[in-house]
Amino acid sequence: MLTHRRLLAPFAVAMSLLPAVPAQDARARAVPDNSQIGSARLAMRDGARVIGSCAVRYGQPAWNAAFDKFVEPDHPPRWRLGKDHWTTLDSDLTLDFAMGPTVPPGYYYLLLEKRGVDRSGNDRFGLVLLDPARVRASRLDAARAGEVRGGAFVPLRHAHVEAPAKTLQIALVPAAGARGNASLEIRFGSHVLRAAFQAVPAEPIPVLPDIGVGVSRDTQWILERAERLELLALHPEDRASGKDAFHGHKVLGRATLAGAGASRSLVDLVYRGIAAYDGVGADCFEPRHGIRARLGHLVVDLVICYRCKAILVFRSDTEDSSKSFVGTQESVKAKVGAVFTAAGLKIAK
Repeated sequence: MLTHRRLLAPFAVAMSLLPAVPAQDARARAVPDNSQIGSARLAMRDGARVIGSCAVRYGQPAWNAAFDKFVEPDHPPRWRLGKDHWTTLDSDLTLDFAMGPTVPPGYYYLLLEKRGVDRSGNDRFGLVLLDPARVRASRLDAARAGEVRGGAFVPLRHAHVEAPAKTLQIALVPAAGARGNASLEIRFGSHVLRAAFQAVPAEPIPVLPDIGVGVSRDTQWILERAERLELLALHPEDRASGKDAFHGHKVLGRATLAGAGASRSLVDLVYRGIAAYDGVGADCFEPRHGIRARLGHLVVDLVICYRCKAILVFRSDTEDSSKSFVGTQESVKAKVGAVFTAAGLKIAK
């Protein structure tokens, strides 16, 4: 059974990355919110069938010349994109931005950031994607977006146009004749910000129930939000200790998986194997694949034997440690192996 400390541990990490919450002002009062809401949606179709989509929802402020102050050098580097609410991106597509990064499917809060100038002397703008769980843990309203740290930075190209946009306009514009190619466009006053991307449909991911000591919800939380995934090629029979070992098994090679999209894709493959488990295991354990996921001080290790259809799950941090087995299916072995091979690792026969 999960303890309260285990359930709250990941949120403690998230809150440590955000500013402290000030005491509530006794003069605070509720006011009605009647702001105008805008939205943009991009859908990918296979014939008549929608196979994926992404959507941006935002408050629409009217343009005021005073807003030019946001691009001045002495203005704080981050500010809210929109009005009153957090601007959100809700996507079940992988968005591979031309200037980086690759953004996995998910739900994000958005804000704008200015990072000085580029080599040509042009202002360098970017869209910042935030994990809503971390923002909500801090209880920061969108009005205080400039206080939020962290997030994924998407570079934006900045231009000026002669015909100003009277209200904030955000659009997701598909490229003509190119499947999946599109651009994000933000127009406000005379300013236009753009980022090209490719939208890639993802296969439906099985939603796992809480399967007890196998892969608990807080363990899944760490796997899905890991800051880094380390891959380890293991010898199925040789034992070892110290730096050459991973939970007693000899390490043949190590590699770090680059990019949030690649990490989430590997975790999804592991989930698929678990979801497909037929309940019939083998009386052996000869692992060839190891995965270590880190989120702050939280660590989840997976020692995987697809031949024996079993995963040894280790959970370790400063508050708790645990070890358990969970079943898996060999059907995902080839795809998981391909990820290891692409990272430069050789899998033992």
